[in-house]
Amino acid sequence: MQKNRFVFCILSFLFLVQKNYAQTGKNITTVVNNTTYKVVKNPPIKSVLRINPSNTRYFTDATGRTIYLTGSHTWSNVLDMTGPGGHQDGRKNTFLDWIEAYGHNFTRLWAFENDGFVFKDVEPQVYMRTGPEMTADGKLKYDLTRFNQKYFDRLKSKVSAAQKRGIYVSVVLFGHSGNLKGATYFKKENNINGIDGDPDNDGYAIETRQLKIPAVTAIQDAYVKKIIETVNSFDNVLYEIACESDLTTTEWQYHFIHLIREYEKIFSKQHLIGMSSDGGYGPGDDTKRLFDSPADWIAPGWDNDKMSSYMTDPPDATGEKIIMTDTDHLWGVGGDSKWVWKTFTRGMHSSYMDPYTELDPEATLKVSQGQFDSARIAMGQTLRLANRANLSAMAPYDRLSSSSFCLANPGKEYIVYLPKGSEVTVDLSAARGKMSVEWLEPVTGKTAKDKTIAGGNKTQFNSPFSGDAVLHISKIK
Repeated sequence: MQKNRFVFCILSFLFLVQKNYAQTGKNITTVVNNTTYKVVKNPPIKSVLRINPSNTRYFTDATGRTIYLTGSHTWSNVLDMTGPGGHQDGRKNTFLDWIEAYGHNFTRLWAFENDGFVFKDVEPQVYMRTGPEMTADGKLKYDLTRFNQKYFDRLKSKVSAAQKRGIYVSVVLFGHSGNLKGATYFKKENNINGIDGDPDNDGYAIETRQLKIPAVTAIQDAYVKKIIETVNSFDNVLYEIACESDLTTTEWQYHFIHLIREYEKIFSKQHLIGMSSDGGYGPGDDTKRLFDSPADWIAPGWDNDKMSSYMTDPPDATGEKIIMTDTDHLWGVGGDSKWVWKTFTRGMHSSYMDPYTELDPEATLKVSQGQFDSARIAMGQTLRLANRANLSAMAPYDRLSSSSFCLANPGKEYIVYLPKGSEVTVDLSAARGKMSVEWLEPVTGKTAKDKTIAGGNKTQFNSPFSGDAVLHISKIK
C-alpha cells in the first residue's frame, strides 16, 4: 500500500511539472508541491563546448560566455527497458521535458551493451541479431559486424531533441562494468563471429575492457567511430567513455580518449571527452587515475572505504580538470539540495542520478522523495544564480566564509552557502566601496534583499530564512 502511494505521488508530481511546462512554453516558473519557483530558460546552444581559458573549472563556447552544467539523468533516457528503474521513456522525450521544466541544462545519455544485468529487454541493441543460431535465452545470436541502425537513429534523435531544449548531453559510450556479468555481446555463446570476451570463463567479461583481445578492441573501435559519425554534427555533445568501469580498464579508457580525439580531426567539430569513476568497484586510487587521464573533464566517486569527501565536504576544484560530480558514482542514488549547493560553491558541476517515475528498490532505502525534489530544484537554482554571476572570475575561497563554502571574486563578488543557516561571517577585506546583499532560499528560489553594506572588513550576516541559505554579495558599480 505504501509503495503504491509513493508511485502515485511521483506520477502526480510528473503531471504537475508537465502541466505547468505546457502552460508556460519555454517556462520561466514551475510548480512543485504547490510551490512556484523560478527556473532558467536555457539559451540556444551556439557551438561546441570548450574549456574556459579564463577559468578552467568551467566550460565556454564560441560566444565566450562561461558555462556551468547541472542536471538529472536516468537509466532509460535513450533505450527502452523493463525491470527496476526501467520504463519506456526511450522512444519519447518526456524525460527531457521533465529536466527542462526544472531548469536543468545537462543530462547523461546512458548506454547498455546487453540486457539481463539489472534491466530486461533493453532495446534497441547496438548489433543485429541475425542468427540463425540461438542464445541460451532463446534469442537469435548477435552478428558483431552488423550494426543495428535503429540504435544510432535513437541516439541521434535524443541528442537532437536535447539540443533544441538548450540541454548538453554526455554520450556514454560503454555501460556499467556490471553489464559484463550479464548476457554480453562478447560471450562466445552469444555471437556468430567466434569472439570470446570471457576467455577465463568466470562469467565476467572484463577482458573486453583491458585491450587483451585485439578482435574485441577492433569491434569496439568501429562502434565508437560509428557513434562519432552519428552525433558529430551536434554542438551539445560531450563524450564519456564508460559508466563505472574498474581500475583494470584504465588503459582501455585512455585508448578511447585518444581514439576520439584522433578520429574527430577529420570532422567539422571536436568535442570534449570525460572519464568517470569506477564507482568503488575495485581497490586502488580511482581519483588519481582520473586526474592523470587525458580526459577534459572527470566525474570522481568513492574512496576505498566506499565513502567520499565529494559527498559531504567536496574539495575545492583547482581547475586542473573540469569536475562533474555525479551522485551515480557516490551514492548510486542519493544526495540532496545541500549536496548540490556545496558542490557548486566549491567550483564544480553537478549531475544527479534520478529514479524519475519508477522505483529503484535500493534507492528507497537511501533517499526520500523530498530529497529527490530538493536536489532537482536546487540544480535549477544554482544554474539560475550562475547565469547572473560573473562565474569566469570566481573560484572557491573557503577561508573567506565562516561556513567554509564560498565561491568568490575577492573584492567584487561572493556566493556563500550556509548549510546550517542562521549567521555567517564573510571576509570582505579586499572589497572597497558599497556592496549589494541578497539572500536566496536554496529550494524555493525565494530571494530577499538586505541592506547595502561597505566593504573592507569582516562582516557578519544573519539569514532571513529558517533553514539553509545562500548569500550573494556584489560590488555596486
